[in-house]
Amino acid sequence: MWLIAVFTFLGVISSPVAAQSCGGTLTSSSDTFSSPNHPSRYPNNQNCQFDIRVAAGNKVLLTFDAFELQVASAWSGACMDYVEIFDLFAPNYNVGRWCGNDKPPAYLSVSNSVLVRFVSDGATRRTGFSASYWATTSGSGSVTTPDTTAEINSASCGTPDFAPYLTRIIGGTAARQGSWPWQVSLKDSYNGGHVCGGSLIAPNWVLTASHCVETSYNNPSRWTVRVGSHTRESADSTQQDFSVSQIIMHENYNMASLNNDIALMKLSGSVDVGASSYIDTVCVPDFTFSSGTGCYVTGWGTTESGSLATTLQQANVPIIARSTCNLSTWYNGAVTNNMICAGHAMGDIDSCQGDSGGPLVCSSGGKWYQAGIVSWGYGCAQPNRPGVYTNVKNYVQWIQEKLQQNS
Repeated sequence: MWLIAVFTFLGVISSPVAAQSCGGTLTSSSDTFSSPNHPSRYPNNQNCQFDIRVAAGNKVLLTFDAFELQVASAWSGACMDYVEIFDLFAPNYNVGRWCGNDKPPAYLSVSNSVLVRFVSDGATRRTGFSASYWATTSGSGSVTTPDTTAEINSASCGTPDFAPYLTRIIGGTAARQGSWPWQVSLKDSYNGGHVCGGSLIAPNWVLTASHCVETSYNNPSRWTVRVGSHTRESADSTQQDFSVSQIIMHENYNMASLNNDIALMKLSGSVDVGASSYIDTVCVPDFTFSSGTGCYVTGWGTTESGSLATTLQQANVPIIARSTCNLSTWYNGAVTNNMICAGHAMGDIDSCQGDSGGPLVCSSGGKWYQAGIVSWGYGCAQPNRPGVYTNVKNYVQWIQEKLQQNS
């Protein structure tokens, strides 16, 4: 009865879908579909529902190729035009809602069906979306365009048990304990102090910046990785310490420009992410977050007092267009395509020394994705000098390959 009620609420259309129709049923093993009129602007007041059903025993792998919808309301944050994904056999049947340029990530269904709903209101129109799907059996390798993040992103990634205290106020604040469970502290085993941040992306792998582990810091025996911690130095009952067995810097890391400022640390053991509410992995995105997206940077870096923070701090920093960041009065072309900027034009709030290697995370579809790695900047919290972060989206394949080669 519950499943029937949900289908009735969604109002699934059972007629075959046409190239530019508003919804329908798709039953072939692979196909493409789009919003009406794509790539031209979609009409107002649409409610299109695409019911994808492949052969029994298969799953649906869904990807979005193009995505441009009306942005969320600046006042309420609600999506006015949006795409929703429903998977009626998943634990959370409403997978998520997306708008603006916040393209949904690749999604693998639980069963052989998934429903995509597109809604537009009576106001602003954009070019809409195009999407593709394939029928696949899990692990069969039969899909020509697989979800490259599948080995990284667990089912629970990016979903903390303790919701973060989110704020739009400019200024860093103390984080709620356990609300950023992927945050790790990289400690120098030679002196025991915090050096850099990092993020847990798999049970035994940490993502950080190459500039944190260059030169003499490239020795795995030098490091201790602390997970599940909230305070920088004093012991937490939730924390665990791991030694490092391997460090992998990007082959094309440039110490001068900080291009390709990304590295991986393999832990000596695997974290049992299911055993603690204070430790979990962050999701790795295969899509781009648009300018203006409100994201969060976390770490124990230098505060206004000039010393490292005692407890984990968080700050809301919107993504800034690369073209703006490269203006002559900003960074004058120093921000490459492998970097993203996030912060405030007037300064006031920023990542700083000690935050390096830590995560910049943005929310999409109910999950947190690591959009960036704290990399560099001119000073801290200075006008026209926002934080510059490694663009993680550009390195998904590199991350995947390194994890497979060094498993």
